[in-house]
Amino acid sequence: WFFISCRIIFSASFLVNQGITCTQLSYYLYSFLVVHFLGISLHNFPEGTTVFLGSMKGLHVGINLALAIALHNIPEGVAVALPVYFATQSKWQTFKLASLSGFAEPLGVIIVGMLSA
Repeated sequence: WFFISCRIIFSASFLVNQGITCTQLSYYLYSFLVVHFLGISLHNFPEGTTVFLGSMKGLHVGINLALAIALHNIPEGVAVALPVYFATQSKWQTFKLASLSGFAEPLGVIIVGMLSA
């Protein structure tokens, strides 16, 4: 996703140089980021279930999984944040959507925890 997002940003900067207005470009990026946001959120949900089930196996396994997935989520956050920032030029909107895409992971933990209880 990171490289796809970088490709979209590169294409957007190319379109700006070709005479596309900022309004058209913002609409294009915003429509892309909605699909991208949903994709990353759907990707994060099973990661939360993996951490929960790994923790059920053993605390050592759960901690290792949580640490690995936390490191994995850094580029995911950047991949969500870049298109949002370039589409909206708002740091607050960028922070909100990047954080919301990451909240799917704890949601997966809660749902699996409730189902397994």
